[in-house]
Amino acid sequence: MQKTLFTLLGILFLSLSLKAQISNGGRPYSFAAALPEEVDTKKVGALPIAKLREEDEANLKQGLPLRIGMIVPASYSLSNSGTWTTLRNGDRIWRLNIQVDGALATSLYYDNFRLPAGSRLYVYNGDHSQVIGSYSDANNAETGLFATEILKGSTTVLEYYEPKAVKGQGRFTITGVNNIYSNKIPESKSSMDKTVGASGSCNVNVNCPEGANWQNQKRAVAKIIFKNGSSSYLCTGSLVNNARKNCKPYFLTANHCGSNASAADFNQWIFYFNYEAPGCTNPSGEPVSNTITGCVQRARSGDAGSVDGSDFQLLEFNQSVPSSYNVYYAGWNANAAASPSGVCIHHPAGDIKKISAYSAPLTATNYGGGGSAPYTHWKAIWVQTTTNWSVTEGGSSGSPLFNNNGQIVGQLSGGPSSCNATAANKFDYYGKMDRSWTSMGSDALHQLKPWLDPDNTGVLSLNGSNYPCNDTTGPQKCTDPYEPNNTLATAATISSGVDVRGNINTASDSDYFKIVIADTSKITIVLDNLGANFDVRLLSSTGAQLAISQKTGTQADSISYNGPAAIYYVQVYGKNGAVYDSTCYRLITTVTPIIVACTDILEPNNTLATAAAIATGTNIRALIATSTDVDYYKFTTTAAQPHIEVLLANLPGDYDVKLYNPAGTQIGISQNGSTTSERIVYNNGAPGTYSVQVYGYSGAFSASQCYQLTANISSTPKVASPAAKSDKQDIEEGKSGKDFRIYPVPVKDRVFVEINSHENRLQVITVTDMSGKIVYNQQHRIVAGYNRLEVVMPAALKDGIYIIAAGRGHTKKFIMQKQ
Repeated sequence: MQKTLFTLLGILFLSLSLKAQISNGGRPYSFAAALPEEVDTKKVGALPIAKLREEDEANLKQGLPLRIGMIVPASYSLSNSGTWTTLRNGDRIWRLNIQVDGALATSLYYDNFRLPAGSRLYVYNGDHSQVIGSYSDANNAETGLFATEILKGSTTVLEYYEPKAVKGQGRFTITGVNNIYSNKIPESKSSMDKTVGASGSCNVNVNCPEGANWQNQKRAVAKIIFKNGSSSYLCTGSLVNNARKNCKPYFLTANHCGSNASAADFNQWIFYFNYEAPGCTNPSGEPVSNTITGCVQRARSGDAGSVDGSDFQLLEFNQSVPSSYNVYYAGWNANAAASPSGVCIHHPAGDIKKISAYSAPLTATNYGGGGSAPYTHWKAIWVQTTTNWSVTEGGSSGSPLFNNNGQIVGQLSGGPSSCNATAANKFDYYGKMDRSWTSMGSDALHQLKPWLDPDNTGVLSLNGSNYPCNDTTGPQKCTDPYEPNNTLATAATISSGVDVRGNINTASDSDYFKIVIADTSKITIVLDNLGANFDVRLLSSTGAQLAISQKTGTQADSISYNGPAAIYYVQVYGKNGAVYDSTCYRLITTVTPIIVACTDILEPNNTLATAAAIATGTNIRALIATSTDVDYYKFTTTAAQPHIEVLLANLPGDYDVKLYNPAGTQIGISQNGSTTSERIVYNNGAPGTYSVQVYGYSGAFSASQCYQLTANISSTPKVASPAAKSDKQDIEEGKSGKDFRIYPVPVKDRVFVEINSHENRLQVITVTDMSGKIVYNQQHRIVAGYNRLEVVMPAALKDGIYIIAAGRGHTKKFIMQKQ
């Protein structure tokens, strides 16, 4: 990817279980039979690493990809190298060791490759931990060119089995030994002895929840190890469908991914399909993948090897993809309309397949926003999703950008995104399919249309296909996890800022969502990613309509409404019975508390002597208006109601509270940090007049925002809160507790989370039990500054201790106590 760099050290090593280039499996003969130990060994000298690094640094400054290896010329054949062993039945075994000084991994390139029927070729590393093959006459190409996959380590062993009946008919020459050398990658923590997990930790595996609706599209995407002269590199690309729907193996990637390679080089490119984690977490070992070797270039944009124009390159494999690979021929859209949302599927740093999501409409621009040709690229802004905030990296170049209908609209050129990038820089540029269609030149060598619409049907949008390609499946239907929610009574409870996905699949279908608001707030509702004319309504707790949005067609709907603390419902429905379930709609409901100007009518009450008398059970709103201001209040208990509870909430700053007995002696204090609510319980007190002091810790105050104080008395004892902890005790990771607070404690059915953020972002809130099981996992939208989020606990949750987390460094334990 033309950004900071390709990552050399994230290269893939394939394990024993992997399929090679349409290989036959099996085990080398020598693994089970006693053969002579002495085998001809060819030694390849070390590379001038320091010099190569200087060249790599210079190339990076010019926006060129970073090499992952240097290909050392060789000429090892069955006739001039290796050791032959004749078996008792007349069959023969040929073996050759190749030792590459200083290599962390190696791969081989061949010419004059011709294997007779019945013969087998295996390639494995020195400790037998990786075996690729067997290869047979099925791997013979008309060009005679071939390549085998990367093996970990500095020693490669070739073992060729030749039956007596075809003695002397096999031939091949090893013309190049690819020395994968070490290099320092600033943004990568990967290394040559690490495969899975080579990319940044923020990247999301394609089989995480984010990939649930993209299971077809992921099967089109492959990792590329491409040869260009004496160097090898990493990229990504995708199989694409064509208007004849005949499974012709066209493969779309970026122009800057080696489009200036020679025809011989193209015949030795290797494409890895199905290299992915089976689930959301990284596997402990290498997953199975399938490979194809060799291609020809059909079309490209701009100068060879550059990011000129729309930066596209169309390849065609030298052979059809076996049906056993279960690939998908991705659909595409060559219209100029901007997609409202979608994903990119890619192999960052050569890692297992990842998925990155965008939820804002693509914008047309030029590459890098600089002086290149205008409107050749889409700008995609990545968003944080349920699992993490996936981006792209070196090795992702050429990967497909899918629109909300699962069709390719561009391929990756580059951009500033990385796991370490700021939120403002988590975006990338994709060469636009509509510009690649016919605008990059006047002939078929610079257009996609002649290849993807060979009969000039005029089609500009095509869905993808499964083999045998008369199956023109579109994107998978949307899975709606909130059903049944067709009535107010069955409404699904959601939280502020959560990205809700659903569908309307029948004319009578209607989706209801419930949201509970604790304070007077601004309610903002956005309904987009629509496949049909859907509308949205805001309803009161009784179902009365408060607001409605009825945009025409598939335009996004939005509602803005100011309302008091209450239960609200959001209804999504199809206009005049409209339905669409091929893709999910997106609903985001955001609640922003409205700060009401505070009038403090109880001043002056700055001393015990001037304490303001308040009624018990009443919410009192008042100010700490200056850094020296303190407020005193008094209330009376009786013999029938001797149990006291003091609550201090809605704090604009770090406020604390004290309780005094009728003699003026302090008998209670609550000093939680930041804006966490305070609570004092004092049971069995003597009847009389008690006083409360509210004050700002270290001079905290607000001249405009009220706090809320409530003094309760009762005939039954109050349950005391757990002993307060210090910030260091209460927060189990990193950051200061001043940025993260929860209340009330213990939790009954919901917990309020207060977060101070330095930026607008999506934040995943996770709750786990003490065994580590996730019981709540939702995404919330937060803004720069103070945020208060409501987390509604699942109804089935039992009493006990739980852990709530809002990203790294924001973790707290709390007690769940429903009664």
